Amino acid sequence: MLAVQSEHSGIVADVLASPSAVRQGGSPLPDRQRNGYEGTVMARLPRSRKAAGYSVAQIPSLANLRNWTAEDARLWLRQFAFLVTGLFFFALALMLSIYANVGANSWMVFHDGIALQTPLTIGQASQAVGLVMIVASWLVGIRPGMGTVLNMLLVGWFMDLIVWTGMLEYATTLPVQLSMLSVSILVLGLSSGMYIKAGFGAGPRDSFNLAVIELTNLSITVSRWGIEATVVVFGILMGGQFGFGTIIYAILIGPAVGLGFRVFRLHRTPRPTSRPVASET
Repeated sequence: MLAVQSEHSGIVADVLASPSAVRQGGSPLPDRQRNGYEGTVMARLPRSRKAAGYSVAQIPSLANLRNWTAEDARLWLRQFAFLVTGLFFFALALMLSIYANVGANSWMVFHDGIALQTPLTIGQASQAVGLVMIVASWLVGIRPGMGTVLNMLLVGWFMDLIVWTGMLEYATTLPVQLSMLSVSILVLGLSSGMYIKAGFGAGPRDSFNLAVIELTNLSITVSRWGIEATVVVFGILMGGQFGFGTIIYAILIGPAVGLGFRVFRLHRTPRPTSRPVASET
C-alpha cells in the first residue's frame, strides 16, 4: 500500500500504488504482480509514519496484456469506467467550489489565479500544474503511472467541459452559495473514494506530496499543509478566488473523504510490521 493523501483532500489514505506513484527499485515482486496484477507495495516513508492501508480493487496489469482472460478484460474496463466516472464528479466538485462564489478549494484558488493571469483556461491551468507535479516527482524517483496521468488530463478536461456547457451558474445569494459549497465538499469526498477504489493509483499532487516527504522527511500532514498553504498564497496574489469558503473546505474535506471511503468500502488493512520497499510492475 502506498501512503498518500487523496487528491485535493485533507485525509491521508493508503491506496493501491498500481504504478502510479511508486518508488523505483526495491524488492522482488509479490506473487500477484508476477501473475499480472498490481501488487500492494509501500512507499519509502519512515517506519514510524507507516499507516494502516485501505483495500482497493486489484486490476490486471497492462504489462501482462497478452495473458489477459476475458474476465481480466471485463474487470479492467469496469474499473476504468469507475475511475473516469469518479474523476468527472471530482472535477464537478472542484468547479462547484468556484461557482459557489465564497472561496474555492485551496488548489482551485491557485488554478483560478493562473487562469486569470495567463491565456490558459482553468482546466488547462490544472493540467499544467499537474504536469509540473508529475515531472518534479519523477525527478525524485516517484514514477507516474496511468492513474496519475489520467487524473491530470481528465480532471482538467472535465472542468473545461463544465464551463463550456454552462452546466453551472455563479451563486449570488448566501443560502445558494452555502448549499453549493456543501454539495461541493460532499461530492469531492465521495468522488475521492470512488476514483481511489478503482485501483489505478494516486493523482499528480499526491505524488508530489510523496516527493516532498522523500526530500524533507516531513510528516504527511505537515507536507500537505505546507504545500496547500503555499499554493493558496500564490493563488491569492494572482487574484484567485479566496474566501471563507476556502477555510470551510479545509476544515470539512477530511470528514467528507472519510465518508467517501466508508461508502466505497475502502477498508483499513493491518499496519505493516516490516519496512517493505516499493516495486514497479
